[in-house]
Amino acid sequence: MKIKIICILIFYTFTFSWAKNKNITRSFISFKRNTICSMNFSPDSKNISCYVSYLNLLTFNLKNKNEKKVKINIARSTNIKYSPNGKYIGLNFGTITEFADPIGRIIIVSTKTKKVIIDKKTGVRYTDGFDFSPNDKFFIYSGYLHKKQIIILSLPNGRIVSKFKGYNGPVKFSPCGKFFAYTTDKFTIHIRAVKTGRLVRVLRGHSK
Repeated sequence: MKIKIICILIFYTFTFSWAKNKNITRSFISFKRNTICSMNFSPDSKNISCYVSYLNLLTFNLKNKNEKKVKINIARSTNIKYSPNGKYIGLNFGTITEFADPIGRIIIVSTKTKKVIIDKKTGVRYTDGFDFSPNDKFFIYSGYLHKKQIIILSLPNGRIVSKFKGYNGPVKFSPCGKFFAYTTDKFTIHIRAVKTGRLVRVLRGHSK
């Protein structure tokens, strides 16, 4: 029993010492399990979904109060977003201060089957941006894997449609669904065509 207690004390001493050196002790101590860390309404306002850390994605019907669970069991979701037509729910996981899932992940859940259909490692602890196309046919996200990149997936199969290296920032589809925009570390916004990937326009001057 004494040996077990000593081992536990050594473990926590080492963990907090390491966290202090990384300047993230406060975030590590304050983070609690089983907390609601993100939520959002469905497009028709009939449902609300929330992610409970280390447990499930919960979806509640606001009329009949039915509850539906999708077990994911990842540390923390930083954002939940419904697709425009409500077919999918997108979640991103992992933050700069998170130990449990340092790689960073994007997960897409089907609202019809209540199952995870896409699970992608983004290569970073925090995913800066993701978005659904207006027709629910495409999904875009940014992150690192080996280099900065933006990836467009087709839904629901998750096939990679386009990939652009050298970028990692906010991403957004246009309301018409024909274009997508993203930011760069050179204070520019790039707009490209979804079908061809052709660069349509570069917006500059945001550093001033």
